[in-house]
Amino acid sequence: MKIVKSFKLKIAHFLPGYVGKCKQLHGHTMRLDVIIDGRINPDTGMVIDFYEIDRVVKNKVWSVLDHTLLNDTIKNPTSENVAIWIMEQLKKEFGDPVAIRLWEDDDAYVEL
Repeated sequence: MKIVKSFKLKIAHFLPGYVGKCKQLHGHTMRLDVIIDGRINPDTGMVIDFYEIDRVVKNKVWSVLDHTLLNDTIKNPTSENVAIWIMEQLKKEFGDPVAIRLWEDDDAYVEL
């Protein structure tokens, strides 16, 4: 069973070396979907408590990236590289199996 919790990240970034508009400083409201795949624990009736996902993401990801210039944390903050960075933070806490979907806008996302 898959459990999904979504978060909003308001960020600014620019893409160094990119030819086009994204070379300039600009912002996004990104949506992060954190997906935990597992079995229901018969004692709790849950795969994982939504509160636990919320606690980890807010401490390890949201508090670092929200309302920041991503370039200060991630050298080339493409959606792909931001997703990799987020996944590294979450795997430290959740291990496998965890997946993410990072939406750059309403119709484009990266999935790991």
